[in-house]
Parts: sequence; structure tokens; C-alpha cells
Amino acid sequence: MNPITVPASLWQRPETLDALRNRDIGRVFRLVQQYTGASQTQIAAACDTTQGKVSRYMSGVAQVEKLDRFEAIADGLDMTDEARMSLGVLSREVGDAAGGWLAFQRGVSAVVIVGM
Repeated sequence: MNPITVPASLWQRPETLDALRNRDIGRVFRLVQQYTGASQTQIAAACDTTQGKVSRYMSGVAQVEKLDRFEAIADGLDMTDEARMSLGVLSREVGDAAGGWLAFQRGVSAVVIVGM
């Protein structure tokens, strides 16, 4: 299966930033599908989840609630740091530097970092 190549410009589009700020992953997935032509199966593989969950997110039946899922999605779709911050997850640079601390935070729905 071919990996998804998301154009960096998608993460700058107003509708994408709005979806990220609202943590509306279903809308994010629909935009990714619209601008890349990716299938639900490709999105699922990239984001380490199942096609069924992608379908439920896209239809609004389910919502992502855990921080580790938001991080997996951000990583899988290769979000820019601006997009990651709009979604409320650490930038790659900060996330990499945090190392084991992030593993401790799994299951927390939000993390606020002060002084960065």
C-alpha cells in the first residue's frame, strides 16, 4: 500500500486549521481524503488504526478522545508543527526531546506546557 503524501499547504488551509483547533478528526480525515485521494484504508494504515474507526470518525459516529491517538494521527499524517500545535499535541522537536516523559502521559486528554 502506498503511503499518503499530504501537501504541506493542506495544514495551512483555514478549514483544516479550524478542524484541528476543534479536534474534529473526522473532518481532518475528510480533508486529507479530498486533497490526497487517500482511501480510508490508507488513512487507517498511516495513523495506526483500523478502516472501521476511520469510517466512524469521518461519519461523526465516534470521536478521538485520547492524547496518544491524536499524536498517532499527527505522526501518521506527517503534520507540520503548526498543525500539531493547532491540534493540541507537541511539536515533533519538543516531543522528541521529551522522550520518556510522553510515555508517562499516555491516556491524558490534554497536556499544557508553560514557559516554552
